[in-house]
Amino acid sequence: MNRSTAVIERSLQRALRERNLEDASGLLERLRRAAPLGLRTRGFELEYLLLSGRMEEAGRLARQLVTAHPDSPRILFLAGRTAYASRRYGEALELFEEAGRLAPHWRIRLWTSKTMTQMGRLDEAEPILRELVRDHPRCAPDLAWLHERRGEIAEAIRILEHHTERYPDDRYPAHHLEQLRARTTAPDRLEEQVETLKEYGEDVPPGMFAEYVESLLRTGRSAMVRKILPTLRATLEPRMRRQIAWSCHRHGVPDLAYGLFLEALPDRPGDFKLLAALEKDARLSGRLDELLDRYRELAAHHPKLWGRIRRLSRRHGERDTGDGS
Repeated sequence: MNRSTAVIERSLQRALRERNLEDASGLLERLRRAAPLGLRTRGFELEYLLLSGRMEEAGRLARQLVTAHPDSPRILFLAGRTAYASRRYGEALELFEEAGRLAPHWRIRLWTSKTMTQMGRLDEAEPILRELVRDHPRCAPDLAWLHERRGEIAEAIRILEHHTERYPDDRYPAHHLEQLRARTTAPDRLEEQVETLKEYGEDVPPGMFAEYVESLLRTGRSAMVRKILPTLRATLEPRMRRQIAWSCHRHGVPDLAYGLFLEALPDRPGDFKLLAALEKDARLSGRLDELLDRYRELAAHHPKLWGRIRRLSRRHGERDTGDGS
């Protein structure tokens, strides 16, 4: 590797680590020109696609690279990340375990334990996570998530409290802590806290707001959700918006769920569970035509959407006139 290529790689690694996708795109193009066939270049391309949410392209490239380079721990790890993001947890676990066999590393063990947690293999994941937390304390939120999956909410809160004291700028664990605290608060008390914050002009913490919406929907007060959601949704991060969308979906408020899911669509066109929910809510709220138009806009970059377009069009009683046939 010559010096200029090494400089590009270091800059690209930094951009990907910081999720600066605009800079990463330009650097990746420069790296392709400098080393178009290099395995590291293809690995960076896969990582970029993964972080960009372009899961169909990432999946295709991951399969090609694993077939061509089955002994590359980095490729196996990135392919595992891709499978994990697509919720193919069994495939992800196999890839992580093989990558760890070839080149043991704590980050591979972290993703192995995260995958086990998602699969419900909590007793296998726990000792891995506890050992990791000792040497890499920033792994603690994943241990908290394991305890939450077990229903041990108090222990999850304790772990997150310690983590947020140590790393106060780590935003998602802080939001998750707010959410767990809100979940253990009586509904009337939670509503009182939210109303007090609003009365004094204070921001409602995102985790608390998500649980507040869930509480309102659970008690049949969707009208209140319709009233408060427009004023606060712009302040919520995408993950919290998706969480609220799922609450609306579960509690039978399809028009609100549809709008929130539609916002997430450009970043998650390969999330089949989200797509199925989005399509159901579009049907229930009479917005299938709008959804079909949006699918067509995105299908140029996500060709698998053409299959969904044709299927929805048939159900909707129209003949698709797009060019994806």
